Amino acid sequence: MKTNLTYTWYRSDDANYNEGSDTPLGAGTTYTPVEADIGKYLLVVATSTDATGIGFAATTATVEKAAGPVAIAEDFVGTFPLAATSINLAGFAVNASGLEADVAIDGSHYAGYADLSVNGEGKAVISGLTGVTVSTKIKVRVKETSTLKAGAEKEIAVTEEIISAVITPATGGFDKKRKRRLT
Repeated sequence: MKTNLTYTWYRSDDANYNEGSDTPLGAGTTYTPVEADIGKYLLVVATSTDATGIGFAATTATVEKAAGPVAIAEDFVGTFPLAATSINLAGFAVNASGLEADVAIDGSHYAGYADLSVNGEGKAVISGLTGVTVSTKIKVRVKETSTLKAGAEKEIAVTEEIISAVITPATGGFDKKRKRRLT
């Protein structure tokens, strides 16, 4: 009967234990993977002080990045001004970070993700665009990190920004009825 087992964890380029060439990671019955383990195999070697030989087990595949977060929770909106050269986004968490956006001017052909900077009012601007229309769509997600895959995308269509103005007469203005200056 084997008792007094000790467990040593190793990082390996293959699924075989290669004494002396695999990187030792620590001892114990559990191990939590770190960034350096991504793309490698993890091995655990069990040895016994009252029996001869060793046993080892390896992961069946290399360690991968963890799944990214679900789509961002905020319901954001996008508008574009008459010039159609930028998109104004609103509705994000204040100073949200780690986000990226992708724009499809025609609504179906996306250009590629770029960092999205959200300000202290929960707003962001994507500028340097040409031909933004109501067909334009935007996808936003949490960007990939060294240990997490990119988050799920949230897609919206943009709407044209409506600018309304109310003109009020200033004091000392012109009175049309009397055609004289008011004092």
